[in-house]
Amino acid sequence: LRRDGIQLADYSIFPEPRAPERRRVAATILIDGEARRVEGVGNGPIAAFVDALQRECDIELTVVDYREHAIGAGADAQATAYVQVRDPGEATLYGVGIDGNIVTASLKAVASAATRVSQRPSKR
Repeated sequence: LRRDGIQLADYSIFPEPRAPERRRVAATILIDGEARRVEGVGNGPIAAFVDALQRECDIELTVVDYREHAIGAGADAQATAYVQVRDPGEATLYGVGIDGNIVTASLKAVASAATRVSQRPSKR
């Protein structure tokens, strides 16, 4: 169980050299305040980040819904992303991320949901 949760600190997105339709995410996350570098591959940034959390942090989740909208208008608008996930025990959990960049907001939402998954007692 994680006390303080998982936070996105930084990330980069790259095309996969042998599969240009896929993306690789290299991210620095904070787990209970300690920095950790993770990498994953998927058909987009969200799938790649989920892959990274599963591979390198043993956090299993499946994204079942994703929504986004803007807060405000113009250059100062913020993006809000919401993810609905399922854990291995089939519990439905949610995560929210807010940032000026929609990709960053999306990855923050996944980190928020991953925190909830990691704080639940294991149902495997």
